Amino acid sequence: MASFGYALLHTLFYLLDAGSAAKVLAQLPRLDIWSGWVSLLTMAPLALTSSDGWVRRLGPRWKSLQRWAYAAALLGFLHAVSLNDWDDPWEPLIVSAPLIALQIWRMRRYVIRRPANT
Repeated sequence: MASFGYALLHTLFYLLDAGSAAKVLAQLPRLDIWSGWVSLLTMAPLALTSSDGWVRRLGPRWKSLQRWAYAAALLGFLHAVSLNDWDDPWEPLIVSAPLIALQIWRMRRYVIRRPANT
């Protein structure tokens, strides 16, 4: 929910800076712009269904829906890196490092627990 709030605030400042819908639409084909929009749109249903009531209503489907957070994070990373034309990826990498480390740890645990198909 916090990530969505930050992204929404970031988008608001972007829209204010752009000044017109025509300028926003003209920039839409750029990778750094469309990846941000798709990330925001991906996070919207996640934020809306993050309450306890929605967890109960959706049951096991809630977890499947919440897995879209990985796609939103990847798109957000792509958005941040492509904003600088890939020249300086260090800031997005440093900010994303905890998420990357946790995901590697999760994947490692899954691979270790998975039985070998022999």
